[in-house]
Amino acid sequence: MHVYLSKEESRELVERGSKIINGRAKVIVQTSALLVEEVVDRTRHAAECGADGVMVVPPFFEGPTDEEDIFAFYGEASKGGLPIVGYNVPHAVGVEITPSLLSKLSEIPNFCTAKDSSGNLGKQSSLIRTRLLVMNGADPLVSYALFAGAAGLMWGGASIAPKSCVAPLPGEDFSLRGRRRGNGRHVGSRDPASRPARSSSCRSLRRAYRIS
Repeated sequence: MHVYLSKEESRELVERGSKIINGRAKVIVQTSALLVEEVVDRTRHAAECGADGVMVVPPFFEGPTDEEDIFAFYGEASKGGLPIVGYNVPHAVGVEITPSLLSKLSEIPNFCTAKDSSGNLGKQSSLIRTRLLVMNGADPLVSYALFAGAAGLMWGGASIAPKSCVAPLPGEDFSLRGRRRGNGRHVGSRDPASRPARSSSCRSLRRAYRIS
């Protein structure tokens, strides 16, 4: 994980990864750090490497302690210039992203969506009912989250077993060839018109995860 990497190792990982992918897929970089200034620095470096967006989790230790702190944190993090996937992991951070906070965060330039890794389907459903984009990040909840209307999936299991992870999604073709043909429905696109308009900076990130 990023917290175990030095600044140099983190930069090398992003640079090498971007070169290996070489445009074959969208690149979402984890740029979290204990200091928001370092988050901005890592995000700008990711942009230089051609990343399409970043995922940012608030600091685990001496970090935000309430909703206002979370809002301020992501407000500063947005200065990195790339679309942001926020992270709701209250058991680690200590502050939960509630529906009201998600609505407030959506007003921040470059804040596009939240990855909910709370593991609580009821609370994730509450976030989804805001009609804002919510990504499921809890592997055991994948099927339930899609039925609830999650906009997409960002889960750890796909990093080590991608074919097994997309198998439960019948009719999908996530291969590069499939994307070129335009196959596969958009996950979470039951009613695109019902979703609020987003800033242009978020559109590429939405396309990265096939979100309508």
